[in-house]
Amino acid sequence: MQLNLASWNINGIRAAIKKDFWQITKTLNLDVLCLQETKANAQIMHNLSTILDYRPYRLDFACANTRQGYSGVATFSLDPNFHKHNLVNPLFDLSDIQSESYKTKPKHKQLSYLGAKIGLGLDKFDQEGRVVTTFYEVTKKFQIAIVNAYYPQGGRGQFRIDYKIEFYQAILNYIQNLRQQNYQLILCGDFNTTVADIDLARPEQNRNTTGCLPEERAVLNEFFQAGFIDTFRYFYPTTTGKYTYWDQITRARERNVGWRIDYFLVQTDLLPYLKQAAIHDDIFGSDHCPVSITLEFSDDPVD
Repeated sequence: MQLNLASWNINGIRAAIKKDFWQITKTLNLDVLCLQETKANAQIMHNLSTILDYRPYRLDFACANTRQGYSGVATFSLDPNFHKHNLVNPLFDLSDIQSESYKTKPKHKQLSYLGAKIGLGLDKFDQEGRVVTTFYEVTKKFQIAIVNAYYPQGGRGQFRIDYKIEFYQAILNYIQNLRQQNYQLILCGDFNTTVADIDLARPEQNRNTTGCLPEERAVLNEFFQAGFIDTFRYFYPTTTGKYTYWDQITRARERNVGWRIDYFLVQTDLLPYLKQAAIHDDIFGSDHCPVSITLEFSDDPVD
């Protein structure tokens, strides 16, 4: 069984849709799509889940309740058994949507969706809509938890560095609890921190910039000390010039003056199944580009 997973900070889901977001992501043939910075409230997300033809996917999301148009994460999970008649509160007339939109022709066995958890259970973080965890059975041997998170920025003038580091530490505590429940973990999202100087175009000019600070890198490094692997660097340990974020104001993407701050991290137990990791810097529509991984499981598939 092959699983294709992607993560993308889309910098506003409504704006992304106007830029052919759905058509672009469909070309990746995904089982799970994790989004960050959706910048939408719960009503908008419910509306999107009913009218858009990105089906048959379940949608689990978290939204900020502190202010409008801020933060937010969403995870779409392929589920061939989840059809339009499952909608508990359709907000739009679906009669004009062709039934073909809800059909899928899977090329391989699918994930078995088990459910989702919204947030960390900590209001200081959950009020900003930063985490969604989805749970799946892949084989009788493996149950996977995908932690989709939008990690905080350090803020202008670095005023949110403490909050950012606390969030990282809260995630670390959270995933340790998931491990005790025997889930194999995949972490993805916009981490807002570079791992090393190789991960940004101009490290010397950004020594005092959030995303490049020693204390930020130190707490990110705790994930690796806890047994997680940076999937892109696993395949491409010395590759330079591969970034996932570019400043729009300075048109940095045209010059490839970027930062690699979007990751998939996996537990070492999943490395035998990890077949590919990619940065899709040829895909536009946001100030970030998607990142993806492919996993293959050959034993004991779930029917």
